[in-house]
Amino acid sequence: MRRWMWRWLVILLAFAGSSVPARAESGWQPLPVTLRDAERDQTCWDVREPDVVWVTEDGVGIVRYAIRSGAREPWLPRVDLRLVGCPDSGWRFWADQPNMSALAPGGASLTAVTPFPWTFASDGRDAVYALLGNVVYAGAPGPLGAVGTIPGPGDAVALQANPADGRALYALTLERQGDAAATCRLWFSGDGGATWELRTSQAVAGSSGGPFVSLESPGDAAWPRDTVIWRIDPGYPGSSNQTSTWASGDGGRSITAIDGAGYGDPSTERFVAGRDGIVRLSISLAPIAGAALSLSVSSTAGRDWRPLAAPPVSTPVDPRHIELVVARAAPHIMALGAPEGTFLSRDAGATWQRVGDRRTDLQFSPYVPLRLLGRDGVQLSLLELGDPGAAMTAPRAPLSAGFSPETGQTISPLFLDVWQARGGLARFGHPRTPAFREVNAADGRVYLTQYFERARFEYHPEHADPAYRVLLGLLGNEQTVARRGEAPFLARPAPGDPGERYFAETGHAIRNSFKAAWERAGGLATFGYPISDEFLERNPEDGQLYVVQYFERNRFEYHPEHAGGPYEVLLGLLGNDVLRARGWLP
Repeated sequence: MRRWMWRWLVILLAFAGSSVPARAESGWQPLPVTLRDAERDQTCWDVREPDVVWVTEDGVGIVRYAIRSGAREPWLPRVDLRLVGCPDSGWRFWADQPNMSALAPGGASLTAVTPFPWTFASDGRDAVYALLGNVVYAGAPGPLGAVGTIPGPGDAVALQANPADGRALYALTLERQGDAAATCRLWFSGDGGATWELRTSQAVAGSSGGPFVSLESPGDAAWPRDTVIWRIDPGYPGSSNQTSTWASGDGGRSITAIDGAGYGDPSTERFVAGRDGIVRLSISLAPIAGAALSLSVSSTAGRDWRPLAAPPVSTPVDPRHIELVVARAAPHIMALGAPEGTFLSRDAGATWQRVGDRRTDLQFSPYVPLRLLGRDGVQLSLLELGDPGAAMTAPRAPLSAGFSPETGQTISPLFLDVWQARGGLARFGHPRTPAFREVNAADGRVYLTQYFERARFEYHPEHADPAYRVLLGLLGNEQTVARRGEAPFLARPAPGDPGERYFAETGHAIRNSFKAAWERAGGLATFGYPISDEFLERNPEDGQLYVVQYFERNRFEYHPEHAGGPYEVLLGLLGNDVLRARGWLP
C-alpha cells in the first residue's frame, strides 16, 4: 500500500490539558449503537444526512446506522473492505488492494474507481485524482480520465488536493542520482491537474533505499490554497535517520524548514489545519521538565510559531494513544484525547476543558449543529456541542481567490463563479462566514452553505443540471414563518392589472421595479416565488422605511434615492439578519 494510504488508515491522535480542573463525565450520551470489534470496526459520518454513521464491521461488511434510534441497516456484505476516505463530496471510499471502490450518497452498490486514487477533493465537489506513472487522472468516482502529465525528470511519488480548493493540486517528483542522492521537486496545478508549474527543487541525501518524500494532510479542516507541507525521510537505519519537514505559504515559491521532527519517527510531530494557521502537535518520548507534549500554531506557514495551551502530561506518551482533531465546519473547535481523558477547546487552542474520560476515534460531525463522536471500547457515545457561536464570523486568513478583506472571509470556489455572474458584491454583499455544512431547516438535510450579507448560498450536488447546483437559501421563508398571518403575506386573487405578474403558487404578484429586477437577475431560480405583496417596512440596519417585498429566498427593497440606476432595487440584508439572530453578529 502506498505511503499516503497508510496515513488514511492511521488515526491521528493528540491529547490536551487545561488550567481548568478535571471534572466528571460532561454530557456524553451513550448511543444505541454497539460495534462488533473495537479495534477493527471503522466509522464515518454521513455528510448529507444528519445523525447517520457508516460503519465497516469486521467480518460483516458495510452497515448504515441511524445513531439516534440505533436502527442498523446492513448495506453491503463485503468483509474484505477497509474504509479509507470520507471526503466532503458525500462519497465513501473502501480499499481492497489493489483495487478501490466508492459508494455514492444514498447508493446501494459499489463503483470501481480506476486507476487507484491517490487523493480526493474535500471542498464539496466529487473529484477524485490518481497517478499512473507521471500521468494524472481525474473525474468523479468511477473510471477516471487522463487530464495531464507532471513533467520530468523524475518520477511522481506524491499527489494531494488542497482542501480549500479541490482543483488545486500539489505533487512531488523524485529524480534519483545514484544510490545516495536525489532531487525532490514540488509542482503545482491550479486547474485540476491539466497543467503543472515547478515551484521548488531540493537536493536530498539518502540511503541506498531512500530517500522517501510525502505530502502532509491537513486533517479534517482546510488550510489555505497556497499552504503545503511535505516531509523528506533519508531512509537511514536507526537513530541516524532524521526526517525533515518543510512548509510553504506561497504555494512552494519559498520554503521554510520546520525544526523538531522526530528521528525516524514522524508520529511524534503532527500538523493539522486550525482556524489560525498550521497547528503543530509535538510529542516527547522522553519528557523534560514534566512536559510530554506541546502545541503551537503558525500563521506564517512555519516561519514563526506561537505556543498554545498544553496539557500537564508528565509521563512518556505512546504517540499511538494520542488524538488531535479539528472541526472542519468550525475550525476554532478542537478535541484532544489521551489515556488521561478527552479535552475540548472552543477558542482555537487557547484554553481547554476536560469533557470526560478517554474516548478513541474522535470525530466531529462535518456539519452544524456540531457533535463529537467517540467510542469507549465497542460503545459509541455522542457529545452535543450545538451552535459554534460568533467565532464563525471572526476574520481569518485568506483560503483562496475570492477573499474579502472587509469581512476577513473567503468565498468558496464552488460559489465564486455564481456570485460573480449573478451580481457579485452589489447584489449579494460580502461573505460573512466561511463555507461550512449545516442542517437545512427546509428539508432536514445537510448542505454546504455560505452566508453573505444579503443571501445564503447552498450547494446541491443532487441536481443533475449544473445550473441548479448552487441555489440561494430560503431566507425569505425562514425569516417570515411567524408573520404569515399578517396582511401583506395573505394570498389574494389574481389582479386584473396586465402590468403585474401573478403567481398562483403563492397568491402574490410582482410589478414595476420589483418585477423588472426579479426577471433581470435570475427570476424563479434565483429568488423563488413572491410570498408577500409590497408593503412599508423599517430596515433594522439603518432605521429607514422602505417599500419591500419578500420572496422565498430574499427580500427586495426599493431605494428611491437611487431611482433609475442599478441600485434602485436592492436585496435586503437577510444574511446579516439571520446571523444576528443566531448571535453570530452583534
